[in-house]
Amino acid sequence: MKEFTLLGMLLMATHFCSAQAQHAPFSTEPRAYPNPVTGKLVIELPVDSVESYQFYLLNVEGQVVRAFTDLRNSRLEVPLPDLQPGIYLYEIRTHRSFFGRIIRK
Repeated sequence: MKEFTLLGMLLMATHFCSAQAQHAPFSTEPRAYPNPVTGKLVIELPVDSVESYQFYLLNVEGQVVRAFTDLRNSRLEVPLPDLQPGIYLYEIRTHRSFFGRIIRK
């Protein structure tokens, strides 16, 4: 699977934090819930922005632990029963990229 560098992950987290400060929550941004998550993560994209997209979930070492490509539904359910508790970063790629962080309990 694709790996990301630690620097890249830090940049993603920084971008996520600044993006959250600049945009109204969930107006045009994807939603990821529940957070913290125990069983499955739900990703929802705004209805008007649904197009082909990719979803990547990365551990703190920058390794992709889940990857879904060529998605077209506005809702994605990601089962996480085998993931170790901890912090994970995600990336959603459409015509632009969205980043976020989840906590696995």
